[in-house]
Amino acid sequence: MIIRHDVDPELYLANESDYPAVFPVRIHEKRKECVATLIDTKWAITAAHCTVLINPTSKNPHTFLINNKNYPVKSVIIHPEFGEVRGVHDEGGQLIDVIMEPKNMSYDVALIELSQPVQDIKPIQLYSNHDEINQEVVLLGWGDFANGKIGANRDQPVNDGQFRKAHNLIEGIEDNYLTFRFDAPNSSKALKQEGVNGPGDSGGPAFILKAKQMYIAGVSSRGYYANENEDPNAEGKYGWIENYVRISSITNWINKHIGQP
Repeated sequence: MIIRHDVDPELYLANESDYPAVFPVRIHEKRKECVATLIDTKWAITAAHCTVLINPTSKNPHTFLINNKNYPVKSVIIHPEFGEVRGVHDEGGQLIDVIMEPKNMSYDVALIELSQPVQDIKPIQLYSNHDEINQEVVLLGWGDFANGKIGANRDQPVNDGQFRKAHNLIEGIEDNYLTFRFDAPNSSKALKQEGVNGPGDSGGPAFILKAKQMYIAGVSSRGYYANENEDPNAEGKYGWIENYVRISSITNWINKHIGQP
């Protein structure tokens, strides 16, 4: 997570037990890569490009650690509008290459079916209203840590494995993306704990809180600078624009697969 440089970093730390439906797609030593969210007792949602971290050819099925219990993966369903993405793994199951042929990146979303239901966690409901603009969202993840003044450097990542929470305001819609900007502290739009995702936070949820109920409104996909002169190797500096796949426009596709009315 990339945070404001002028706010105490401790304020961005979150308790994993407060969000048990949110879990990493892959855990490698201390690093947690990509994020998924439980939306049904047997189904989770993440970014399509994150599914390359799931090795379907391994002798042992890929498992997720959810609330300190292991849940094997049964199937992965990528949105048909996204296109194709797959990982190439070696005999030991390590990812060695990624083959991606996207048709429309704004459908960068996938459903993951678990082999058994999660009984002790309440799944997150889908946000089906189309009034997302100007709504405040909560962002969560374990990705690279940095601040908006310097950005995150992919060549020298800082990843301490800690779970963080940031806030932002949805500003617009681009194709099937919800978009928002990382506003500098001197902006009138900047929130007290404003932030954006860092590398490794892909697939993470954007939660909207309504009547004390948490809903998932978006899934982290990608980001970019509106100013092309910015350093492409330093992601997430102030002015960075974040894109999340819009859940309200794909609820029918989701419900069709997870068996909800």
